[in-house]
Amino acid sequence: MSGPRGVRHSVFVFVGTSGAVAALLHRGTAGAPYDSLAVPDAARVRRVSPYRDGRNFPSPGEFFGQDTYTGGRTMRRLLILAVSAVGIVSAGALTPLAIGAPPTTPAAMTTPAAMTGPATSVTQTAATLNGTVNPNGTATTYFFQYGTTTNYGSQTSMGSAGAGTANVAAQGSASPLAPGTTYHYRLVATNAQNKKATGLDRTFTTQAPPVAPSRIALFGHTAFSSPSSVFGVFVGCFGQRQCSGKMTVRAAGKVIGRRSLFFVNANDGGIVHLTLNRTGQSLLAHAPGHHLAATVSVTGVNGTTGQTSKSVTIVPFR
Repeated sequence: MSGPRGVRHSVFVFVGTSGAVAALLHRGTAGAPYDSLAVPDAARVRRVSPYRDGRNFPSPGEFFGQDTYTGGRTMRRLLILAVSAVGIVSAGALTPLAIGAPPTTPAAMTTPAAMTGPATSVTQTAATLNGTVNPNGTATTYFFQYGTTTNYGSQTSMGSAGAGTANVAAQGSASPLAPGTTYHYRLVATNAQNKKATGLDRTFTTQAPPVAPSRIALFGHTAFSSPSSVFGVFVGCFGQRQCSGKMTVRAAGKVIGRRSLFFVNANDGGIVHLTLNRTGQSLLAHAPGHHLAATVSVTGVNGTTGQTSKSVTIVPFR
């Protein structure tokens, strides 16, 4: 139907200050009051008086006085878009709402919580990243960022933390990694409302590759003996680890000196000192020209490889 000046105004919706629909009113005939089609229980509304030249039209958002209406029909919620001096010029439909049902309000926006935990099961090429996520009531997913700097550059596969309100354990696998390298990582959680939480940066270091055993070897042909019968044999160490070994010296088929344990720095060499026993001292004293032919045997121990023998001449140091 149309009122004066041909403006259609057959429906009207009161909107409270909270934005919830208060009542749906209908004007049946020109000049008649607006009657209620459906009103929520105890709705705070006011009956609109008959149309009189555009007066008594409220504005959207106005709060109305108390009145009581009855009726059992389902109200179709409408939203006023504009009100003019001669009536409603437009309105938009919302979803149906049963009489007496409380107005619906938009769900509150929530943000998840994310806490980066320690890395475990760290090997040369992989690590397990751990943390804790609290979805705070909204469906939340998570992943870990990782890399050799705080720019990260890599991330784990996505995991789900659910939509609860309690802390949930988060876990991700980082691989492949470089051996003996320090990595940065952090936990990132994002919910269905596109709210994101980021945990603190943490680091871990992958295991170093195994170092090959060092090898021991003998050098030189002459061993000089001091007046106190101490003589030395030159030994070399090849490898990244310190060498350790044992040494035995024989002459004329007899042991004349022994060292049960000695050390040489990695990739270095040094003189290992021994003391001639009484048999060795006697053999050296009676050797032609005081030059005693001997055989030095060395064996690597405690992870050091190498087992070799070498002929040397022991001479007095003068």
